[in-house]
Amino acid sequence: MPILCLLYFCELHSQRRPDFLDKLYIELGLNWIDNSGKQDPFYILEDYGNTSFSYPLRGELNYSLSESLFIYASASTNKFRKGQRIDGVISESSPVFISTDFGVKNVLSLTRGISLFGQLGLGLFNVQNLSKPPNITTSANLGAGFFVTIMEPFDLVFTANTRIKLGNTEAFGLTNHFQYSLGVRYSFKKRYDCCR
Repeated sequence: MPILCLLYFCELHSQRRPDFLDKLYIELGLNWIDNSGKQDPFYILEDYGNTSFSYPLRGELNYSLSESLFIYASASTNKFRKGQRIDGVISESSPVFISTDFGVKNVLSLTRGISLFGQLGLGLFNVQNLSKPPNITTSANLGAGFFVTIMEPFDLVFTANTRIKLGNTEAFGLTNHFQYSLGVRYSFKKRYDCCR
């Protein structure tokens, strides 16, 4: 009788789990912003002084449409130092960077544990002193990165993203820039099933 109860419970448990969760991934990590005004994504390696790294939080949700195609939504925050050069202008305060992005991601699996990806999307961002009203602008985003499986269900993720400002906003800091992130991704995909 106890075995029948256990089998019944397992069957109910496996039926309640929606497929939606099997396709969902969550990523949490850190980000760096290169707002030097240079058009070189590797300039961060030459001069780290123009990079922001205060409150560098980033989160992302991914939903798998197929083995290689994902949609994503991300949000990040960061802060520049007072006196830091942003696009050639010295900052008189400590402006805060806030962004949210949406788009598609195409994944190419190289091996079982390593995958490359490219991403394309749209975003909203603001670089401003919090004592002033927000001045939000839109951007087109183009990026690339890779996943490395640490141990299932966790992956290490690196992303390099270029943010291209749309529109003619001339406010301080609302310009093109590069954003880099490093984080850990968790897959909700069911790995083990007690009844199968």
